[in-house]
Amino acid sequence: YVPFASAQPIKQLWVSPSGNNANTGTSDSPFKTISAAMAKAAPGTAVMVKAGSYTDSVRMKSGAADKPVWLVSADGEGAAKITGSLASWPVIYGFGNDNVVIKGFDIVGGQEGIKLTQGGTRLANLADNIVVQDNEIYGQTIDGIKIAQARNAIVVGNTIHDIKGTNEAIDLFYTRKGIVSNNEIDNIQGQGGIVIKGGS
Repeated sequence: YVPFASAQPIKQLWVSPSGNNANTGTSDSPFKTISAAMAKAAPGTAVMVKAGSYTDSVRMKSGAADKPVWLVSADGEGAAKITGSLASWPVIYGFGNDNVVIKGFDIVGGQEGIKLTQGGTRLANLADNIVVQDNEIYGQTIDGIKIAQARNAIVVGNTIHDIKGTNEAIDLFYTRKGIVSNNEIDNIQGQGGIVIKGGS
């Protein structure tokens, strides 16, 4: 069960290494950075990232229950490579963001490759309905994928390897109704491959 598997975007915003952030975001007039496109994404938007290398730290936007926000490697798995712009920050992240799909990227470096967690304190704004699918994630200093204070998080089909930090390939903390399936994990130098923590 992968949420949004049959959903279709109502709008696309395109990103290319040869783009310009002053462009309109169409396929013929793409943005240059993923963050610039994501900042303009409304529920039902797919941010389509063309093949190439990007250096960024991307904050996800929230979708709606029937209209997620997608972040997609448009030319297939691994065609778009994102290297974290800050060693002390995740490459892709969100705080209390709901209804999101992150699919098909080569994600390098950063503190975490993908981190999605609550938007407040004391479980006041959980992250709901998250799909992390078909990404290759490596070179992080803490976790490959961290999902915390979340409900219905689906982590499926990812390859996670060569995590240099002290923690995990996949770290789930206080996560309800999640599925972790068909991930390939190798050469984790921290505490474990998949660690499911308190309250999950």
